[in-house]
This record gives sequence, C-alpha cells and structure tokens, in this order.
Amino acid sequence: MTDKKNLDPVTFEVLKNSFITSVDQMAEQMLRTCYSFVIYNRDFSNALHDAEGNSVAQGNDDIAVHVGTLHFTCKDVIRAFKGDMMPGDVYAINDPYAGGTHFSDVRLVRPIFDEDVLIGFSQSNGHWSDLGGSVPGSFDVTAKDMFREAVRITPVRLFRAGDFCEDVANLIAANTRDPASIIGDIHSQAQATQVSEREILRLVRKYGRDQVIQGMDEVQDYVERSVRQRIAALPDGTWESVDYIDRDPSGGEGMIPIHIKMTITGDEIQPSDHWIHVQFCTWCDILGRCRGNEDFLP
Repeated sequence: MTDKKNLDPVTFEVLKNSFITSVDQMAEQMLRTCYSFVIYNRDFSNALHDAEGNSVAQGNDDIAVHVGTLHFTCKDVIRAFKGDMMPGDVYAINDPYAGGTHFSDVRLVRPIFDEDVLIGFSQSNGHWSDLGGSVPGSFDVTAKDMFREAVRITPVRLFRAGDFCEDVANLIAANTRDPASIIGDIHSQAQATQVSEREILRLVRKYGRDQVIQGMDEVQDYVERSVRQRIAALPDGTWESVDYIDRDPSGGEGMIPIHIKMTITGDEIQPSDHWIHVQFCTWCDILGRCRGNEDFLP
C-alpha cells in the first residue's frame, strides 16, 4: 500500500465503480451466451487485473473461492507468455498448481492494451460441464491422482491477435464428453473478457491511460486500508478451530482433521502455517499429489 494519492475523490469513486461494473457486464455476457448448464446456473466468476496480474475488481455476484485465486492464474499466464503478448490474445488455464480451484473451472485471460501498452487483464472463470477424466462431469471421488480427474491445462493460447486457434481448442474439446459445449463456452468466455476490455479502454479514452492505471493502484490501496481497519476493530488474540474433510473412499472410515489457528495483532492476521501444512500434506499423501512441502507453505 502506498501513501501517494493523485486522484480526486470523485474520479476515484467513478473509476472504482466502473471497474466493478465492467466485471458485472462480463457476467451478463456469459449468462446470455454460455453453453454449459453449470455456467448458466452461475457457477462462474470474473475479474479485472492490473498489468502485474494483481486483482483490481470482481463482480457483485462472483464466488469467493474463484476470485480468491484468480490473480495466481493471471500471474502464471504472464510468466508463460511474457514478451509474447499482443492485443487480441486470449489464454486458457485450469492448472491447480497455479491457482486453479478444480479442473472443471477453466479460466480465460485476455491482456488489455492501449496503443501497444499493456495496462491490465480481464479474466473469466467458468465451470465447464465436463473436462474428461474417468467419470462424466470430471468428479471422480475415487481418483488417486490428477490424471483420472480431467485434462490439466497449463497456460495455452486460444486466440492469437484475435484469430481463433481452432486446432488448440479442438484438442482440448476432443478430450471431453461434450466438445460442442466446450467450444461454445470458450467463445462465451472470450467474449466476456472482451466486454471488460472494451469498458476499460472506454475509460482510458475519457480519463487518460495514466489516471486509469492510477485508479487500479488506488483501488487496491483502498481495499487494504478497509480490511486493515476492520481487523484493527477486532480484539487482539488467538483463535483455533478444527474441521474435517472426507477421507479417500478406498482408505476406509474416518475423516481428516484440518486445524486452523489465527492470531490477530493490531491490523494484521497471522495464520498458523505449521498446522495447515501438516494436515494438508496428510491429505496430499493419501491422494498421491504432493509435489513437495514448499507447495503448501504460504
């Protein structure tokens, strides 16, 4: 968070709410054009990011478990295509090791350029009806590894400078049980990201590129200040809780405990990473997915 504020309060409020509205309009686009019945039932979320992939805005009806990790997938797309992005590009990703929630939640990311200057990204996350794997719907509760669940999509380009990469899209769709819907959802989500791009560039024409970029920065500062104020209003102390997740069905009876410990000091929250790490590694070993302890540390 920075102390530098260059926008007057009115311009800041207009830009802040315009960012949110641009994401809400992405949702309207998806509801009217999606193919998967799951997406039509609002199992989707969208977001606007700055040029570094940090989240700037989400929609009013978006799902917390989605938007909480969208910045990770955006940053992984930046890592994969840095120096090779152009206006009209759209990338797909569902990688659980890059912020993906589960394989069926496929995210499309579009870079937003103003006169060849990258100013941000729009991202659409939609739950596709099927993405391959051992069972319809790609939810196999008996899976021992991710290869039985669905197709893992690391960052891949689906549109290059506005041209649809049909071969890549067909490769993904052919590994599902409903390829026609998958192609339809790709176009639906790609158009949704274009809606946000259009609105952000409209703001650039009205307020100027520098002010829009500054607005993205100040929105993030505003959110941090607001959260810190709410935390500071709570009493200092430590709280603990235990909850449970289902054990692997082939592993017999029993539940896996998840022990969460949180400490509040002033306007900061410190989680107990030790307990979270230990319990998740237990779960991870059962499912055979652990790639090393560092993957689960904050």
